[in-house]
Amino acid sequence: MHPLAIAPQTSTEAQAGTCAGIREVTGSGVNVRSGGGTTYRAIGSPYRSDQDRRIASSGSWVKLRLIKKSRSGLPAATTGWVRRYAAECVPTQLD
Repeated sequence: MHPLAIAPQTSTEAQAGTCAGIREVTGSGVNVRSGGGTTYRAIGSPYRSDQDRRIASSGSWVKLRLIKKSRSGLPAATTGWVRRYAAECVPTQLD
């Protein structure tokens, strides 16, 4: 499992339903962890702009699954926990 940092969805995004669970890593030096907290083992670091799918959240932590292989070397489908503020919602375009 690999934790990735993520930014919280804004209330506007939630109301509009435009955040389909896709997040983009916006921080640098972000650690993906095996659990939602700094006491958990760091698994790796995603590359800035890597996109992930949110699969769970707990407090200020979000569990993500990497959509494709990271330029930092993390394999596709790696899952882990990151701080919510380290990744931002990628708005879905509504037709």
